[in-house]
Order: sequence, then structure tokens, then C-alpha cells
Amino acid sequence: MIRIRAGALVFAIAACAAAPPPPAAAPATSGQRTEVVFPQMPLSTDLAAVPVGSWAEYAETFAGSTLTNRVATVAKTAEAITIESTRTGHPIGSDELTFARTLALGADEGRIIRQLLQVNAGAPKEVPVSKSPHPRLDPKTLIGTEIVAVRAGTFTTKHYRYTTPYGGDPVDAWVADNVWPIGLVRLEAKLQMRPWTPGETWPPPGRPEADVQPSPRPRVPFVYELIARGDNAEPRITRPVAGAAR
Repeated sequence: MIRIRAGALVFAIAACAAAPPPPAAAPATSGQRTEVVFPQMPLSTDLAAVPVGSWAEYAETFAGSTLTNRVATVAKTAEAITIESTRTGHPIGSDELTFARTLALGADEGRIIRQLLQVNAGAPKEVPVSKSPHPRLDPKTLIGTEIVAVRAGTFTTKHYRYTTPYGGDPVDAWVADNVWPIGLVRLEAKLQMRPWTPGETWPPPGRPEADVQPSPRPRVPFVYELIARGDNAEPRITRPVAGAAR
């Protein structure tokens, strides 16, 4: 089994004959588990300027598996903006997972005010607020300006290079401020997988995550690629929150 952490989202995926295990993992055996943490999708745009209805769709490719992630601006006021992120495809099967995150604007830009999760067409649930899934890029990690071609077109981008805080995985990100809503055009990373035991905590108690290094394993390529974009997004989450008073 492979456990994948992507921000606040945790996938538990059973290895099967139709979906071979990632090349960085040891041969699949009963009870064998590994973990990998996906890099977050960075933010480069001015959220106050992002138009409602703007969306960008990404292919997330890792170890032979591809997810599609549509990031869309579905609501906005003077104080906050709501961005939905909808994932479909392998390895989550036929499920559609949508997070709706309401982020503060102004001096406190990017702080999560509210976070909802909806699975398929079920009733959405409020989930604990966590760190922003779209951390703003550090200007100190800027390499330069580059022209990048992806499936959605060719863009003049800013290229950043940095490492993740969980194990020091190297990341290259190319962003363009006019690619609404978050600016990401392409991201490449090489991720390590580490053994995972059910019930364990990560990072271990008393040790900051940045100090915990995964066991040495071959790094596996991971890519976010912009494949489409538009300006006609509609909210996926429209039903009342489960358990909320009516």
C-alpha cells in the first residue's frame, strides 16, 4: 500500500495487479507500505486581482499515475476569496474530491478562513483549517525568466528552485502572474518514498518535520503541468454542509 500526502489530503491506495507499484518502492508484498509527500502548488498571483470564474487545470503525474486537478475561483468579496480544487483520476479511481478553501485578502492574504471537502456529489463537510495549500514563493529562490511550453500553451515564466521542508526534495517551479488563479505553469520535483507504519505519527514526536530525513531511496519524478485554463468556472460545492443547521 502507498500512502500519499498532498497538503491536508491523505490517500490510502492499495497496490493491485492493474496498478503496478511505483518504481521507487520495493516489490509489493502483503502489509508493505510506503509514504510520499506531494509538493504543494505554489502561489505567485495577486489574489485581490484574480477574477471570479477563472480556472486552471493541471495533470499531476507521479510513478505512472496521473491525477487531474482543476483549481478554480468560485467566489470573492472585498475580504476573502474562495478557491476550489477538484481532483479526479488514478490513483483515486472513480471518485471526485473537491476542496473549497476560503482565503483572506488584504494584510492577512492567504490565511485559510474555512475549508470544505466534498466527495463526488455527497454532502460537503467542514474540515479542520490547515496551512495554506498554496504557499507564496520566496523571492530569494528566483532563478530567472524563461519561456516554457506546456499543453495549455507557451508562457513567459519566472523560474524558482527550492527544496521541500519535509526531507529536502528538490523542486523547480515555473509561474506566470496572468495564469489565474494561482499562477502555476509547471512544477517538477524528485520525491523520496519512505517506509510507513500504520498508526505512526509524522514527524516523530519532538522532532520538527524539517529535521526528519527519509531513508535513502531513489527519487521518483513528479510533475504538475498546466493542461487547460478558462474563465467560466462554476462552484462544484453547492449543497449545504453536512450537519449544519438549516
